[in-house]
Amino acid sequence: MITAFFDLGTENFCHIVFETVDKEKKIINFEITKFKMNKSIYKSITNFFDNLCERYKIDKFYVEQQVSKNKNCCKIQCIIETYLCIKRKKYKTVNAKKKYKAFSFFEKDEYINCKSGQKYRKRKNFVISKGSELLNEYTFDDEMKKKIESLKKEDDFYDCLLMEYTE
Repeated sequence: MITAFFDLGTENFCHIVFETVDKEKKIINFEITKFKMNKSIYKSITNFFDNLCERYKIDKFYVEQQVSKNKNCCKIQCIIETYLCIKRKKYKTVNAKKKYKAFSFFEKDEYINCKSGQKYRKRKNFVISKGSELLNEYTFDDEMKKKIESLKKEDDFYDCLLMEYTE
């Protein structure tokens, strides 16, 4: 089975494609892309998904549910879901909090006792730490390993990884 997970952000759009055979999970592709919010975004996203679907026979797509206050990401999510519906692809939206709840992160003192302005950074640090820890449960080739090790924005990649892990 081939699945794709998508983390949408205000600046970066990350996806990881996984292949699962007999409980072995392999990362076969990931990219971090930037889409500009302009008139051509619909075409850019459509082309992106057309190319992705040509390269991989993806059985199911998982898209991170966006919070309503993040209007641009909500628009991107809507475009993606519309594309997937039109193309009759199986997809599911995933609540971003699910990955934190799975590891009881919201109950940890370090999160509860921190100031609200620090909570975003705490969540990102947790994702990177937990994702790095769980990475050895996945297989990938040397080229993919180099790509992962050279990441500048690790939290987007690990958001996708934890989404898959907790799904």
